[in-house]
Amino acid sequence: MRTFALVTGLGVGLLAAGCSRTAPSNVDTAPFVTALNTYYQSHPSCAFSQPITFPIDASADAGLDPSEVKQLDALAAAGLVAKQSHQVWSAPQGPTQIRVHETVSNYELTAQGKTAWTADPGGGGNFCYATPHVVSVDHASPEPNDQRYGVSYHFSAGSLATWANNARVKAAFPNIAADAAGKPLTGLATLTKTANGWTANGIQSITAAPME
Repeated sequence: MRTFALVTGLGVGLLAAGCSRTAPSNVDTAPFVTALNTYYQSHPSCAFSQPITFPIDASADAGLDPSEVKQLDALAAAGLVAKQSHQVWSAPQGPTQIRVHETVSNYELTAQGKTAWTADPGGGGNFCYATPHVVSVDHASPEPNDQRYGVSYHFSAGSLATWANNARVKAAFPNIAADAAGKPLTGLATLTKTANGWTANGIQSITAAPME
């Protein structure tokens, strides 16, 4: 899932310094771009911040808030889940033996939803809709041994899945709406050299580009 960890101390220093310290001219940043894109290949952008599990019961006892119900209804409108509603009656209560009923909705994955579903190793899953793509590494701040760099970079949200462009989906998921806007994005990360090449960690998305 796409998550952004708190940036490491190295990354914080890079941002605080305004990225004034750049990589020497003989440093090839192409491997940094490759490492970042490799990271995003296994950390795509997903609808929910945490894995969820279907079927979902939207009864009063389930404790869903209106925004969560709105998201499920939007996914139903996009064809990823099926919504089924039915009436549930309570047992007779009180001296007058009053019975009340509640309209309960259940949501299950559709065949289309199963194709868009990304299972999580820990259980449940998510609807992942795009893979971010790094365009350039703009600044790099090396440690003395040049085995670790704090970098700032620009990236795009990537091409969105068709269902993510559904108007109701974008209205229900602010993160999808923001990515659909197509604005250039800026990130910070730590790149560490290993026996298998450079690896990226400490990924953080920021709203404004670092100072030049």
